[in-house]
Amino acid sequence: MRTIDTDLIEKILKVNDLFLKFAQSHIFHETQLTPTQFNILWEIILHDGMLVNVLKDTLIISAPALSQLLNRMEKSWFIERKLSKNDKREIRIIPTKKAIEIYNTINEKYIAIAGEKLQSIKQKDKEIMIKFLDYIENQI
Repeated sequence: MRTIDTDLIEKILKVNDLFLKFAQSHIFHETQLTPTQFNILWEIILHDGMLVNVLKDTLIISAPALSQLLNRMEKSWFIERKLSKNDKREIRIIPTKKAIEIYNTINEKYIAIAGEKLQSIKQKDKEIMIKFLDYIENQI
């Protein structure tokens, strides 16, 4: 049985998916990054680097899959791996300057494109949407 909650959740996921597909076709093709690699960069830039195990749990990805992604990103000079001085099993992933520049370029373009799509929405409605999305975010 469909409910208003089901409709709302499906609509949020659909809009998110549309934004991602739009970004993939208009922004990511200009870089060497895949959307998944961009997500990794987003997390490690947001957290000023991350331990591999934390990144794996955050992205909900298997260790072998993450390892393959990180290997490709390291070969492309997007990330560096830093070993802990205290525990050699502890590896911190940090973004390179190249990655930060590409990330910032992608993010700026994404925001500009999204801004164009939201331009016709009234300011008051945007404020309501922000409060609504903040509420959902805080419930997760």
